[in-house]
Amino acid sequence: MSSSLEKETDKNALSPDGDFGQQAPQDLSFQTEANTNLSRNEDKKSTDASTGQSQTPKPSFLKKIFPPLFKNKQGSSGGNQLPPLTKKAISTEAFVALAIVLLLFIPIAIIMGPTNMLGTLFANAYYLLIEICFWIMAIAVVVGALSGLLSEFGVVSLLNKALAPLMKPLYGMPGASSAAALACFLSDNPAALTLASDRRYKRYFKKYQLATLTNLGTCFGMGLIILVTMLGRVPKDGSILLAVGMGVVGAFLGSIISTRLMLRKAKKLYGTTQEAEPRDIFDDKGLREIREGSAPGRAFASILEGAGGGVKIGLGIIPGVLIIANLVMLLTNGRPILNEYEIVGIYNEAGVLIGTVNGELIKTVQGA
Repeated sequence: MSSSLEKETDKNALSPDGDFGQQAPQDLSFQTEANTNLSRNEDKKSTDASTGQSQTPKPSFLKKIFPPLFKNKQGSSGGNQLPPLTKKAISTEAFVALAIVLLLFIPIAIIMGPTNMLGTLFANAYYLLIEICFWIMAIAVVVGALSGLLSEFGVVSLLNKALAPLMKPLYGMPGASSAAALACFLSDNPAALTLASDRRYKRYFKKYQLATLTNLGTCFGMGLIILVTMLGRVPKDGSILLAVGMGVVGAFLGSIISTRLMLRKAKKLYGTTQEAEPRDIFDDKGLREIREGSAPGRAFASILEGAGGGVKIGLGIIPGVLIIANLVMLLTNGRPILNEYEIVGIYNEAGVLIGTVNGELIKTVQGA
C-alpha cells in the first residue's frame, strides 16, 4: 500500500522530461505572471525616475478638464522645459547693445582708421597676455606650490595659532591671514588669490573674513622687491633708510584701515557666523587633514596640487585682463604698441593733468 502511494507521488511530482507533474503548469503560469507584473513595476519605476515624474500620476480626465492646473512653471504641459530665464528671440536689448557697440567703436575707427584700431586691439591683447597674464600666472603657480606645502606640513596651522593674538586685535582676522600678507610681501598681490582658493586654508576663516583677505594682502604686495630696490639706491645727501622705514609703517597702518573698512562691509553681506569652508569634526579637536603616503610623497603631491591651483587662477584672469584692460588702454592713450599711429585718447587731458600733479608732487618730495 505504501509502495503504491510512493509511486503515485513520484509520478505526480516529476514528469519523464524532468519537469513537475500535474501541478507544475499552474505553478509555472503563476510564477510567469508574477514575474511579468514585477518587471512592469520595475520598468514603470525606472521610467518615473528617469523622467523625474511622480510614481502616482494625476488622473488623465483632470488633465483634460483642467489643463492649466498641470502646466509647469515655464508654461508648458510636458516635454522639453524652457530655461529658467527667457526673453524674446528679438527684443529691444539687441538694438540697444548694437547701438552701444557702434557708438563706442565708430568714433575711434574714424580717428585711427579701422585697420589701425583692430591692430591696436590685437597687439594690446597680445602684450597683456604675454607680459601681464603669464607673469601673474607664474606668481600664482609658485605661491600656490609654496602654500600647498606649508598647509600640508602644518606651518599654516602654526602661524594661525602663534599670530592669532596679534592679528585678531589689529585686523579682526585669524592668524592664518598673516600667510597671505607674507606671500604678497615676498611676491605680489595675486598671491592672496592663490591662498584664498585653497580649500584647507579657507577653513581658518569665516566667509566675511575671507572676502577681506585681498585687502590685507595687497597692502604688502611687492614689498620685498621695493625694499631691495630702494635700499640699493644710495642718495648723495644721505641714507634712504628713513624713507624706507616710513614706507613700511605707512603700509602697515594703511593695511589696518583698509582691512577694517572691508570687514564692516563684508559683515553686512555675509554675516558673522557663516564659514568660508565647511569644517570637519577633526578641525574642532586640534587636528588637521593630511595626505596619504610618505613625507616625500605628500610634499610632492601638495606642491603639484598647489601649483595646479595657481594655473587655474592665471587662466581665469585672462578674459578680464584682455578685455577690460585693453579697452582702458585704448581710451586713455595707454601704452602704444605700434609706432605707425597714435592711440586715440578720449581722456588724454585728464591724464596729462594727473601726470603733471604727480610729477610736481614727486619733485616736491625729492626737493624736501
